[in-house]
Amino acid sequence: RALEAFVAAGGGLLVACGDQMDRLTYNDLLYRGGKGLLPAKLVEAAGDKRRAPESALRFVDIDTRHPALEFFRDRLQAALGSLIVFEHMKAEIDPADPQVRVLARYDDAANSLALVERRFGRGKVLLLTTSLDAEWNLLPGRPPYLVLMNELGKYLGAVTILLLMTAGTLIDLVPLYLFGNPETTTILSGYIGFVLLGMACLAVGQFFSALT
Repeated sequence: RALEAFVAAGGGLLVACGDQMDRLTYNDLLYRGGKGLLPAKLVEAAGDKRRAPESALRFVDIDTRHPALEFFRDRLQAALGSLIVFEHMKAEIDPADPQVRVLARYDDAANSLALVERRFGRGKVLLLTTSLDAEWNLLPGRPPYLVLMNELGKYLGAVTILLLMTAGTLIDLVPLYLFGNPETTTILSGYIGFVLLGMACLAVGQFFSALT
């Protein structure tokens, strides 16, 4: 519940899969029949543990119009598509859910989901159906993967960074309260207005970024 409250308030969450994941627990607690944080229901682990070259999967159908992936538009999209995955968690989305958006798939016969987003309240959740480490893939250490993680982090953490920057200015209030008698209501209203304006600017920026 605390995690849901964090995301609903504007936070960002990245969920990645792996061989230690209990998909039933994740489905019960985080998917909850499509009403939870997870954008997709986890079905089963799939892929080739032997890592035969012919079983390698790559990212396709990459939505570079999305703010988290627009950096890979044009030539860099091929670099992202060169990343190799051997195992992943099969997942299913509700195609009628307007809060869910598929950002990338694998080039297997089923065109399986690779990266999916759910809007949850004022925040967002990204589901990566392979692992963040090298357990299921050859991603870590590859330049496109490092850039991908950086872009996903910036996208998910935009509001968090805004809040941290705002919190850093609170130190300026110490001498104000030590040597004066400021109007607390006015200061609080100013901070709330600043945060709301900043969130509105971030939303406008992401909107126009998605259009271009």
